[in-house]
Amino acid sequence: MGNSEKKAVYGLCPGVRVRREAFGLLFYNSRYNKLTFVKSGSSIEPVCAPTGDIELSILCKNEAEIHRVKHLLRELMKKGIVVEQGSGI
Repeated sequence: MGNSEKKAVYGLCPGVRVRREAFGLLFYNSRYNKLTFVKSGSSIEPVCAPTGDIELSILCKNEAEIHRVKHLLRELMKKGIVVEQGSGI
């Protein structure tokens, strides 16, 4: 990983599912029956953790991308979609 790249991992809140789409990610929150569309590019990727849970792997290549993804993650946390696991970006 280069000096400007930052990596962090976020988990899904209970009742939330995620799916990769052409535009980015589609989240479904079964607690509220709500869909959330996220234009994330390749900065956020759903991955299967060793526990079998789905995590979001965050990889930002520059400061502008870090700023954009931080804002996006704050909004997803406010909506009860994701929770930070480990060190954030």
